[in-house]
Amino acid sequence: MGGGVVELTIMREAKYPLKLMWIVPKTPNIYAFEAVVKRGTKAHQHIHDTFVSAGADVLYEFHSRIDEDKDFIFIAVMGVGLDVSIDELLANIRKRQDLVIDIKRAAESGKFYFADMMFPITLAGARAIIFDNASLMGLIMQFRRNFGEEGATQMLFHIGQAIGESIYSNYIKFRGYDSKTIKEAIDNMNPILHSIGWGYVSNTEIRRDYIRIYIGDYWECALMKETGATRPTGSIMMGILSTIFERLHGRRVSVTEVECINTGSEYCVFEVRPLTGEFRAELTGVE
Repeated sequence: MGGGVVELTIMREAKYPLKLMWIVPKTPNIYAFEAVVKRGTKAHQHIHDTFVSAGADVLYEFHSRIDEDKDFIFIAVMGVGLDVSIDELLANIRKRQDLVIDIKRAAESGKFYFADMMFPITLAGARAIIFDNASLMGLIMQFRRNFGEEGATQMLFHIGQAIGESIYSNYIKFRGYDSKTIKEAIDNMNPILHSIGWGYVSNTEIRRDYIRIYIGDYWECALMKETGATRPTGSIMMGILSTIFERLHGRRVSVTEVECINTGSEYCVFEVRPLTGEFRAELTGVE
């Protein structure tokens, strides 16, 4: 029964990484500002042009929606040889009350400016946190030191299972919508992985007896590659896929990382198989 195949291919021709920089080092002639502006206006352009016209170089700009009527803007500039003082610049920006609700210098602590108004962070309406590479590396390496290679692998797998349950409940089955096929589930899972920086689904092979999911730039394996890893290390993703496909299939599955960037492959490839029998035809689209 495993002769047919359904393939899902998502083309990725260019890479423009999202750069989150609402922390800026305090160095001479660099300034950072936070602004609340009226949504749907030319406030962003007004602020940018005011700094540029005074001789400042805009280093970084970031904006985020606050609510239906307001946006938040964080901007960092290089202010060497400004024509006016910083206080005068801010006063000039505030004059456009039809655009700008308020603008002020960014918060300062230690050797950094930071976006005080950007806390807490939300993603898809829920609070989120960001782990940088150093934090993630410390977490994984501490697991390995405390529990050994095999113990850490199992713990990370179980963490992945819990994450998979959340992904399934919030993005694959949500608001009365229930993914009926493997392709629908992956179509819903891929934007989540992509948007939170975990990786992206490049290709999927769907058969009755197995599924192969090709994931590019998967963070866990990329992180471990930096430590010199030469074996598959996608334990968390294995746990995520295990939960998602067990919920879809209604029975136990096994998940194996059959290819990995740590062993020279272009993608991390995860193979999902039913522990008994095959995936249902209506689930795979394969007779």
